[in-house]
Amino acid sequence: MVISQVAEARPDLVEKLVYVAGFMLPGGMTFPDLCSDVYGAGVAVGASLEVQFDDTEDYVSLKTDNLHSIFFNCCTTAVSAPLIDKLQAHPVAGWNLVNNLSDEKFGVVPRHYIYLSLDNSVPAALQDRMLALTPGATIHRIETDHVPQASSPEQLINILLDICE
Repeated sequence: MVISQVAEARPDLVEKLVYVAGFMLPGGMTFPDLCSDVYGAGVAVGASLEVQFDDTEDYVSLKTDNLHSIFFNCCTTAVSAPLIDKLQAHPVAGWNLVNNLSDEKFGVVPRHYIYLSLDNSVPAALQDRMLALTPGATIHRIETDHVPQASSPEQLINILLDICE
């Protein structure tokens, strides 16, 4: 979401945007709004199923029991275990970020969306809805999980190199 707002603020400095199963949301919509739009109010999906708040409720982390199946379902546990160990808590405020985007600024920056068809964190239904709500992106598909850097690095690199040409 941050890259969308940067493109809105300075489209003259952004050559193109690349979202890797990322939150390419339209202006005015949060990720929880998207989930409600697709699945109904109050329905948790993907990583939202594993949320736990700290004592102040300012930070959110994820329970570790199911993270392999949510983020790394196309990796071996030998690959995913050290990556899961590095996950840290994030400010809750990030879940509720809202972009203010316009066709005149954000809309003129070329966008590429890397669609991860086996992603259990941002499931296909959410990716499909984001693409419908924010049209105009070139879509690149990889049949893999939420972390293609670990599960399909060669495919990801090849797509990124094609985008850079």
